[in-house]
Formats: sequence, structure tokens, C-alpha cells
Amino acid sequence: MTQAIPTTQRASHRSEWAQVRCDSGRIAVGVPLFGLAMMIAAGLAVDLPGQIQAEQQLRDYAESCARVGTHVVRPDMTPDGLQAINATQECLSELGYDGEVTINGGVLVVDAHSVYRTQFLSMIGISDLPVTGQAAVGMTPR
Repeated sequence: MTQAIPTTQRASHRSEWAQVRCDSGRIAVGVPLFGLAMMIAAGLAVDLPGQIQAEQQLRDYAESCARVGTHVVRPDMTPDGLQAINATQECLSELGYDGEVTINGGVLVVDAHSVYRTQFLSMIGISDLPVTGQAAVGMTPR
């Protein structure tokens, strides 16, 4: 003997199934969004410290090149501004960087520019981050 299931129980069973089917689409959208959020978080965790390290290194190079420029002197041991700028620019070029070199009030100022190539953020279209390094070294007579 089989028992018949009352129609009210069948109807409630169908509505529960329909509700489960509607919820399954939320997961399909949620998983890729969560994955994207995790990629961005990994990119920020890896690439931002990399950019900071690249800026520190570029600042060190800018200061080193500025010191090279301040060691250029005339025969009477006074600083030679034009030669100091040229020597500093040449130093930056040899290291593979570009930038501006100026002399303001007896101070040799270097503004170097470069880019940091991203590792994780390139997956979402951010392939490089700007890097700048500044240094100022006094040009005192010897």
C-alpha cells in the first residue's frame, strides 16, 4: 500500500526546491568576485612594498649621483655648476634612470624617475607603478 502525499506537502516541497535553485546563482557570481578581491589583495601585498623598495633604491641612487656631481671642481677647488649637472646626469644615465638636475642656492637637486614593473597587479591591467627619487646635496667650496 502506498500512501498519497497531500498536495500541500508537495507544494511546500517545490517551493523549497525553487528557493535552493535561486540561491545557486549567487554563488556563481560570488566566487569570481571573491577571487578578484583576493588577487587585488595579493597584488597590494606584493607590489606596493616592491614599489616602496624601488623608491628607496632610486633615492639612494639619486643621492649617490648628486654626490658624484658635487665632487666636480675647478682647478681653484671651487664647485663647477655646469660640470656638476653634466656629471650627475651622466651618472643617472649609466644607472638606467632619467631625471632633472638643477642647482638652487648652492644645492645640487636631483629628481630621478622610473617605473616599478608589477608582478600581481599586472593580472588586472596595472603593469607598472611610477617611482621617483629626490636628493639634495650642498655644493660647498673645498
